[in-house]
Amino acid sequence: MDYVLKKGDAVAKVTDQGAELYSYFDAKEYLWQGDENYWEGKSPVLFPMPGGLYNDETKIEGKSYKIPKHGFVKNQKFDVVVKNESSISLCSKSNSETLKMYPYNFELYVSHSLIDNGFKTEYRVVNTNNKAMVFCLGAHPSFNCPLNKGEHFENYNLVFEKPENTQAYYIDGPLFNFDCQMNHLKNENIIPLKYSDFDNDSYVYTNLKSNYVDLVHKKTNKGARITFRGFPVLVVWSPTKKEAPFICIEPWIGLPTTIGESGNFEDKPYAIKLDAEKEFTIAFTVQTLV
Repeated sequence: MDYVLKKGDAVAKVTDQGAELYSYFDAKEYLWQGDENYWEGKSPVLFPMPGGLYNDETKIEGKSYKIPKHGFVKNQKFDVVVKNESSISLCSKSNSETLKMYPYNFELYVSHSLIDNGFKTEYRVVNTNNKAMVFCLGAHPSFNCPLNKGEHFENYNLVFEKPENTQAYYIDGPLFNFDCQMNHLKNENIIPLKYSDFDNDSYVYTNLKSNYVDLVHKKTNKGARITFRGFPVLVVWSPTKKEAPFICIEPWIGLPTTIGESGNFEDKPYAIKLDAEKEFTIAFTVQTLV
């Protein structure tokens, strides 16, 4: 079922399937509306992990489990907890099927609210076990790029809040490899978008100094700002060799299986260990730049 949020002239749409906010319209549509010729997704929630596992398999507390790429909640129907004109909160809870893939009881709340010139998405993970649980988490919003007719993908830049001295990493076959690097930023904050940058799938930044990145047209500086404060990983992706008219800018906690990783879920980079009956909350925002 779809739900509509409104604030001023802005309208957002949310589905209970995966708790996705898949549309934000304010004079124009900012989010990718989907086309399976490019990608079957729109804006999935990634839990209990973003990215993929080698052979979809990991060990948790010494036992093997299979978790699909980007987790399983993207395929679940969420329950609406509360809804008003400009916000909605949805919840998914562990069940007999999730426990076959991931042996923890949990409640995952996804809340979307319209704010000035944009929206906020908040995740709240509640550990309902009598022991600690380990999880990762990610967002996968997709943005129209270009935003306007007559423009092109490569007319756009990514502009970080601060100059960065870092490199981007990318996937090496089925595994994440810290030795595979590209798009080095040497005291720079601007990355001109090129389709060829995605020939090796996504590129991944870790531990950036910046708290936000702007997706903007090179000449007008109009576009969208994605604020990802608190997320240690930022993934940038557009489908390889498809010249797709969108780009995904994804705040993550966690990484795909890395070369040299132990195979134990609790050892995954950036994984969160949440004590019994505790909760964890984090959010990202998207705001238009007009």
